Amino acid sequence: MAKDGEALPAGRCWTVWASARREGTRPRPDDAGLAKADNPSDSSVKVCFSLQYGDLWVLIAQTRDVLLKARERDYAHVGLTDERAGILFVIDSNGGHATPVEIARGFFRELHSVTALLKRMEDAGLISRHDAPGRSKFEVRLTEEGRDALERARLSESDERILSVLTKRERERLASLLEKVRGKGLDDLGIREWELHLPPKPSGPKG
Repeated sequence: MAKDGEALPAGRCWTVWASARREGTRPRPDDAGLAKADNPSDSSVKVCFSLQYGDLWVLIAQTRDVLLKARERDYAHVGLTDERAGILFVIDSNGGHATPVEIARGFFRELHSVTALLKRMEDAGLISRHDAPGRSKFEVRLTEEGRDALERARLSESDERILSVLTKRERERLASLLEKVRGKGLDDLGIREWELHLPPKPSGPKG
């Protein structure tokens, strides 16, 4: 149990009831940000602890890693890795064809590392290489095998299992916040959103 002066988790707001302080019990988290006492006669104090930017970055990174790890189990059934599945998504969102430069930009990777991965995917029959107009030497296109693997990868059961912990309204709100952070990050890097083939911007929750 929390004692007087014991540190509370950062980044949360806690409603500390007078009765809890008297009894030395742990304060309860007030996720709604509302200080409503179960007993109207019980006075309360709202205590908030600042969440540092670095802490938020760690939380986002860990969440991404957990979701990707769960997806890897689904991809294993179709013979894909997360990297290969991601490239298939990028090519498909670009109309079924893309140059190595476009793929590297969408993946925020160095061109040489993407080129090597594309060669392995071509050898696996997932993509095919074709001459490209303009300055690009070639572009890659999805093969029938690649399209089939992509469609099976879209049916990731782990996404539904994990993200269903959120309500529809919470998912819409989360998508809206992530889109806002993503846009600011792209702006900070000097990358225009139209240069990337991104998922559509989510509409925030109504009401």
